Amino acid sequence: MYFSKCDYYRIFNKYISKDYALNYCRLIKPYFILSLIIFIVSILSGYFFADSLNSIFVDVIKKMVESTAVEGITFKGIFFNNVEVNIIMMLWGFLFSIVSTGIMIFNSLLIGYLASIVPLHVFLAYVLPHGILELPALILSLATSFMVTHIVIRCIRGILAKNHTFKAELITSKNLIVAVGVSVILCVVLLFFAGIIETYVTSALADFILSLFS
Repeated sequence: MYFSKCDYYRIFNKYISKDYALNYCRLIKPYFILSLIIFIVSILSGYFFADSLNSIFVDVIKKMVESTAVEGITFKGIFFNNVEVNIIMMLWGFLFSIVSTGIMIFNSLLIGYLASIVPLHVFLAYVLPHGILELPALILSLATSFMVTHIVIRCIRGILAKNHTFKAELITSKNLIVAVGVSVILCVVLLFFAGIIETYVTSALADFILSLFS
């Protein structure tokens, strides 16, 4: 298929323009807010109920440390692992986001738990540099899963309801479907740069910051 310069311009103007960015933000807002609430509540629960979570997370952290010691910290390992987790979260949206929500809760509880057992300045030094990109990607992934679930529910309604059709519901969901695609791209981009920071910046920056406290 041949695309002229005008075709590329129309695609750019429709999906990469400022107007579409604003429309995308408005469209994803309710899903993102719901995801953010789950994230915050889970982190706070992990932080304030850390003692009750010892039996769950002590072994998890031990395995993470052992895995890092064996495999080391590589961009490839970090990036592809994070992309895999986030894409899996999105795909579980086809089954009503139950597992996606569970993955978010588990990871957020773990983050809150770690924040409670490690001095706060140490925790922030080793998490914040890459977490400032990685955590929004995690929240966005769950939001995307919710969007996928919404599309699935519309399609089921199109099949079962007499006054709706599957095709009509797909057409109605066109903007959501495009938003899902945009979210996937955004997540991958965020995780790409987060992986670079975690691999090459976080440890050195954290060691420098902590040396100021010693």
